[in-house]
Amino acid sequence: MARLIKGLDTKLIHAGEPEPLIAGAVTMPIFQSSTFEYAGQTSYHDLRYIRLSNTPNHAVLHAKLAALENAEAALVAGSGMAAISAALFTVLAGRGHLLAQSASRTQLQRFLSEWRPLLVQGKAARVRWSLDVDPIEL
Repeated sequence: MARLIKGLDTKLIHAGEPEPLIAGAVTMPIFQSSTFEYAGQTSYHDLRYIRLSNTPNHAVLHAKLAALENAEAALVAGSGMAAISAALFTVLAGRGHLLAQSASRTQLQRFLSEWRPLLVQGKAARVRWSLDVDPIEL
């Protein structure tokens, strides 16, 4: 059972730390590995792999950020575009209507113009998306 941590300083130090501590370490060690031993996982997302953001260090970082925000969970992305696309995929859940600013040429505009047609046609994902995008001027 997770312990209740109230103070901000204490959360920064102790939230998300594994119990029991790894090999007697006082703080979470930094794992300098991108791949981890196969332990019979049956799903791709159960593998410990740096590109999946699920290494032991990622797990502790996610837990610390969630504790700081008093949230259920947190996710760290490798780039701003990764964070934006993950948020869009989560909120829109395969269908929806998105209003996107059209004033500037951004990676989001490129993502929407190049990937949306592939998602709608079912060529970039297993599920076909029903996604309407309308530009707006701000």
